[in-house]
Amino acid sequence: MKRTTALLLAAILCLCLAACGKAPEPEQSPQEPHTEANDTEGTEEKPQSGSSSPSGNEAEKPEAPVQQSVELVGPWHLDSEKNDLAVFADSLDLFPGYGEWGASMEIRSNGQMSWYIGAESWHGTYTAEDGVIHAQLTSDLEQATRNWEFRITAEEEAAILEMDYQDMTIYWAYGDREDIPAMGLPSSVYVDRQGTDEVFSRLSIAQSDRGYVVEMEIYRLGYFSGTAVESDGMLVYTDDLTDMMGTIRYDSDHAVFEVTQSTSGLAQVGTTWVFPEAKEEF
Repeated sequence: MKRTTALLLAAILCLCLAACGKAPEPEQSPQEPHTEANDTEGTEEKPQSGSSSPSGNEAEKPEAPVQQSVELVGPWHLDSEKNDLAVFADSLDLFPGYGEWGASMEIRSNGQMSWYIGAESWHGTYTAEDGVIHAQLTSDLEQATRNWEFRITAEEEAAILEMDYQDMTIYWAYGDREDIPAMGLPSSVYVDRQGTDEVFSRLSIAQSDRGYVVEMEIYRLGYFSGTAVESDGMLVYTDDLTDMMGTIRYDSDHAVFEVTQSTSGLAQVGTTWVFPEAKEEF
């Protein structure tokens, strides 16, 4: 009897000990999901920050200005649509010689550039930055140096350079198309060599849409420029710089200028200048 009772007590004691050993297990189970949730949140945040950065850079990255891809090196000519070339030919005090020599610009890969419009010509060096050509050029006539800026633009894939000159903007177009003085209308040049190989005097007649543009370089006297209109088979000339007026008779071989009015003392009424040779016609 005593033995049976002892065995029963031992069995109850073992069961109690077993129950006490399993009691901590339910306390750990709530912690495991919490730990896994933290890890999951950490792994989810990394792709979010990583993926937003590239997409943000692509959206915010500024596009390169169109003008940076424009071809600069090569020849340029006056844009006949944006510039009123007749004004260039008529305003001889602005660009003397334009009717005879036209205009052109050259940009070279070695950092050199030059441009001329009639007798006005410049040459020197340049750099291009942020859509602007910065140039330091020297005048061939005055031997004076100044800084120029040419704004680079593009319209319908055509390159344009904008140059501020006095109170106007001049537009240059890319390409080697020959610039045609005086809106493409005829021009003639007559010279007096006085029996030598040297040109002593010269007369240039360029037709414009409003008449004729005339330039004269008279030996030992000076330079004259003005306009002329047709009358009775000749040209009636009015000087832009003095009060001189005159008539011009010319054909394909020679030209004669006669002074009909003058009080400046540069030339007397009745003075005649003969240009016996037609130098070129275009």
